[in-house]
Amino acid sequence: MFEINETPECIEMIKERRNKELKLNDFMLSEKNRLAEKVDYYTPLLKDLRELAVKSAVRKEYSNNESGMYRGYYCPSPVDDLIIGGCRRGKLLKRITKGTNLEREYLFDSNNRLVAVNSLLDWKAVRTEVLIYEDNLVTGIDIDNYDNSVSEISECTYNSDNKIKSFLTASISSNKTIKTTIEEIELEKYSYDKSGLNEVEIISYYKSCKAIKNIIKKSFEDNLALETKLDLPDCDTSYERYIFHHDNDGFIDKYVIINPYGNEEYKALRKVKI
Repeated sequence: MFEINETPECIEMIKERRNKELKLNDFMLSEKNRLAEKVDYYTPLLKDLRELAVKSAVRKEYSNNESGMYRGYYCPSPVDDLIIGGCRRGKLLKRITKGTNLEREYLFDSNNRLVAVNSLLDWKAVRTEVLIYEDNLVTGIDIDNYDNSVSEISECTYNSDNKIKSFLTASISSNKTIKTTIEEIELEKYSYDKSGLNEVEIISYYKSCKAIKNIIKKSFEDNLALETKLDLPDCDTSYERYIFHHDNDGFIDKYVIINPYGNEEYKALRKVKI
């Protein structure tokens, strides 16, 4: 059991934090509904989208040895492998034999655009992500090739300098008997200064954990007055800011995480210019 300081200052601070969380929660819930509608729109077109992407491919690349990166070597996020331990993009393979362990197959069109990504198992494409280009927006539809359903959806937006502005990923419910449901969303928003990548905001929407709900409920059951003052709802959204620092050569060498619980400074897991 943890204790909560019931001073007016503490209550106001928690209220302010909760109000911000509620606004984020409302935003992510609206995104959840929007993405579900987008999945429903593309679902009848999956077969045609996949065939068109494969037909337009004029060049292929292969990769392996990745870990935890969306889309592997060509993950749009410039920060995941800078801040998450054990997260690897993998490597592109220059030489392939029958014994090579392949994880991804990347298909490029005549404009050198990535149009599809096959996730491979024993050289078979078990999932195919089709990329759809619309002005400054790239939508990725990840198709389960066994039942022709959407397992994930992503969106990338770019600015006029072709730098990534935002990267959104969302997982789709695996329950095929219910209507399309978005289970988890993560949104990364990027900003730049003269040094390069300056700041990233990461907003995550996820299913409520019953265990955490019960802990919160238990902590307030003997203090109903405080519970009323704080007006604590279930919250499924988290928010963090990352401030990146560059060394004299322009490489990102460290970053500061800013969240409701304080600031923490870390060394970047690898040095890179962005």
